[in-house]
Amino acid sequence: MTARSHPSIAKAIDVADVRFALPDLAKAEAFLIDFGFAVERSDDRLIARGAHGNIAYLAEASDDDEARFAGFSFAATSANEIEALADELDAETRENGQGLSVSLIDPDGFSVRALNPEHTPGPKAPPVGRNESGTRTRTRSRLAVPKGPSQVLRLGHVVLQVTDFESSLAWYQDRFGLLMSDRVLGPDGKTTVGAFLRCDRGEEVTDHHSLFLMQSPGGVAKIEHAAFEVADFDSLMAGADHLKAQGYEQEWGIGRHLLGAHIFDYWRDPFGFTLEHWTDGDLIDSSDPEGTHDLMALLGSQWGPPHAMLGGGK
Repeated sequence: MTARSHPSIAKAIDVADVRFALPDLAKAEAFLIDFGFAVERSDDRLIARGAHGNIAYLAEASDDDEARFAGFSFAATSANEIEALADELDAETRENGQGLSVSLIDPDGFSVRALNPEHTPGPKAPPVGRNESGTRTRTRSRLAVPKGPSQVLRLGHVVLQVTDFESSLAWYQDRFGLLMSDRVLGPDGKTTVGAFLRCDRGEEVTDHHSLFLMQSPGGVAKIEHAAFEVADFDSLMAGADHLKAQGYEQEWGIGRHLLGAHIFDYWRDPFGFTLEHWTDGDLIDSSDPEGTHDLMALLGSQWGPPHAMLGGGK
């Protein structure tokens, strides 16, 4: 089935950030630095930036001892679309450090912002040449991968478990024009229980998915994980070594997914949330066809350790 543009109030062009409320910002800061972010922290707020200077992760001090997912943001194409969302849905716009934004509440109570981000340029390592069959670009230069954390570039996608898949799917598509890249069928082989959704950027290619929605098997809405793109495969591998050396828990990886095809490495933060390093994913445009798959394709990998539900992982 060929994907078609979905009528919507606005168009998302990417995901921008995830937000949490955490009981210990100092502990969060230490993990996020080891994960590969540049971090700024005050007594009640933490900002983690990618290598371009873009805000990718925010946390505020929780007013109790609980750690909570507080929401995430899409980047919209323009301030006009943010105004259109506000007008259509009777919401208020506001200005903050990321430009004009509007906050919405999805069917499960998750806070979803649309914003027109103002990125501050930041340092980025030059690309490393590859000497692979048919493509030999690193000549008269010796490769030395630096030790230490991965270089996180940006938020790549968010995965949510939702209580009513069809309602959530309609809500996100009606507001942000997301296209379905691949649908996942349940055990009956007929009912859609998950969808990989990408931004509609027309003829411009975009990530295979920016949002994945899945029917919660336990009936509880929650974030399943947030995935951050790193510079390349060497950066992902070096980061894995670094996180292991710091004593953090690797949840699943390293492998290459079947759907989306990106190389993945999943980690648990000190509060029990799962954050992913990924690189080298599929890029498609709005004309690419929609796929239909079973749960084995969702949980399977092209190489690497099996998912915990298939006898591997943690």
